[in-house]
Amino acid sequence: MSRFQDALQRNQPRVVENWIARGQRAGYARLAASSAALWAQGVSGMTKALIAASGGEASEPEVTSFAVHEAQRHRARGLSLGLFIALFKELRYAFREVLSGDLSEEDGAFAASVIERTFDQCELAVCTDWDSADADLRLAEFQREVQVQTEEKIRYLTILDGLPLAVMFADREGRVHLMNRVAAELFVPELGGVAGVGAWARAGEVLGDLAEELRKFDASGRMEASFEREVRTAAGPRFFQVSLRRTVDVSERFLGTVLILNDISARRAAEESLERAHKDLDRLVRERTMELAKTTELIETVIRYAPLAMVLLTPEGVVRMWNPGAERLFGFTEAEAVGRLAPFVRPEDAEDFRVHNLMVANSGIPHKFDVTRHRKDGTPVEIEAYVAPINGPDGRAESVIGIVVDVTAQRQADRALRESELRYRTLVEMSPDAIAVHQDGKVVFANPAAARLLGAASPEELLGRPMLDFVHPRDRDFVARRVRQMLAGQSVPKADETFLRLDGSSLMVETSAAPITFQGRPAVQVLVHDVTARKETEDTIRKQAETLKAQTEMLRALSDLDREMAQHLYPETMLQAVLRMMPNGPSLVSISLLDEEFGHVAVAMTRDASLAIVEEECVSLEQGLLTEVVEKGAPLFVEDLARE
Repeated sequence: MSRFQDALQRNQPRVVENWIARGQRAGYARLAASSAALWAQGVSGMTKALIAASGGEASEPEVTSFAVHEAQRHRARGLSLGLFIALFKELRYAFREVLSGDLSEEDGAFAASVIERTFDQCELAVCTDWDSADADLRLAEFQREVQVQTEEKIRYLTILDGLPLAVMFADREGRVHLMNRVAAELFVPELGGVAGVGAWARAGEVLGDLAEELRKFDASGRMEASFEREVRTAAGPRFFQVSLRRTVDVSERFLGTVLILNDISARRAAEESLERAHKDLDRLVRERTMELAKTTELIETVIRYAPLAMVLLTPEGVVRMWNPGAERLFGFTEAEAVGRLAPFVRPEDAEDFRVHNLMVANSGIPHKFDVTRHRKDGTPVEIEAYVAPINGPDGRAESVIGIVVDVTAQRQADRALRESELRYRTLVEMSPDAIAVHQDGKVVFANPAAARLLGAASPEELLGRPMLDFVHPRDRDFVARRVRQMLAGQSVPKADETFLRLDGSSLMVETSAAPITFQGRPAVQVLVHDVTARKETEDTIRKQAETLKAQTEMLRALSDLDREMAQHLYPETMLQAVLRMMPNGPSLVSISLLDEEFGHVAVAMTRDASLAIVEEECVSLEQGLLTEVVEKGAPLFVEDLARE
């Protein structure tokens, strides 16, 4: 018995599969729910009944209750007793067939007897319950079933009305019995969007020429169909995706057709718009292709006749295109260059060139290089190369184009210029004269002589300082005006100015200035010569000239004195006359008359600051100054005494 019960539990899935297959072969598949889970529920219930019956202790109601309950449920659905018993017999055969193949002969015989006895009891109980049901009970059950069906119908109609699709049902006579809100709005808007059940319209009156498609479908016997077509609606023709599905009752009798219409007008419009766009795109592609062909021809013409060398390389550096400019520059013909590594690269540089070219190709950006290559005859040529990657349709670089400019002459000129500038800078650095350059009002260059002149430890100490900081305040306006004139293109002469050293001391200088270009921008170069010593010499000469003038006047006065002396007998009168003849002379004057015979001053006169003349006492000749005057035979001036 236990082996029988184990076999029942173990083989339930196989029994379900067997029962479904038998029901489908017998044409009963539509009488039960299509879900395999519900078929499995029936197998599970009868498995429990068979286990209970195999023990021999269960009462008959315990064995037959499941079958009776299932019969009542199917009876409420409208299934006849005969159809239920037929379906129940297929389940009996499914149990017998599955278990007979899984048990021994003895256990199989036991299983067959239990199955037969149990199913016989269940069928008898079902028939008895079916026939003995009270009429009032049947009526109550019928009312409950009607209520359930009504509620179910309301739910379905609510769902139906909520669909964004137009749904209708037409019976086998072609009459429309039901349509949801969307269908009513499309085809019978006068109903206010509400439609119910009832044969209230012919399909032709509602669907127009779609009714003919419905008639053909009903006559075909097919279960479903789908197609697209234009349908007339109350608002005008629109395109729909139409789905037709046949409906039958439990006895396979044809009831009618469900029509589902999905409005695809917007989609069709989009498709038509897309088709037009495709046509426009095709036309545009053709036009662009023609333009591209013209552009390509133009580019090829430019490349062919461009005066510059132009080459097209693979990412690995192999030549794909070699224009006449490249032939003229490097000496290789197109036939000699195409298909090989760029011929202007020497063998020892080939690997570096490949790596470098790959780097350019993978960078995705243009590059500029200054490099030396070689012509066919081996002579070096300095070039400026502008290279850029060219991407293919997949976005990866498929070529590298290069435009090459011969800059050999320019580089030679640059080197000569640098050498000239170096020589000039050396001369400036070694110049004994101070040389400086100021730009935008600030010192940007100074030679060592300028640093020494202005008291700086090095030229760098002067750089960046305002130029006018080194000019005496009284000369700054003058210097600023000269700078403006030079920057405006006017020439200015040499000028004497007063400069200030870093320690604040002043010095006299002579400047020569001229506008120049320094590091690509306008500037002023100044040559400064220290004239302090010259100015001091000039001042000394001026003072000596003034002294000489005074001495000349004194000699003239002495000459006049000789004449006076001849006219006067007394020495005192003579000395007074001399002093009076010097009204513009010094304010303090002493004059003496020497007596050579006795060796002393005979008479001495002095004119003080008030111009009063007084007589002084006679002094000895040994007192120094008088002796010097006598010995020299010339006047002695106080300024000379101060210098001595």
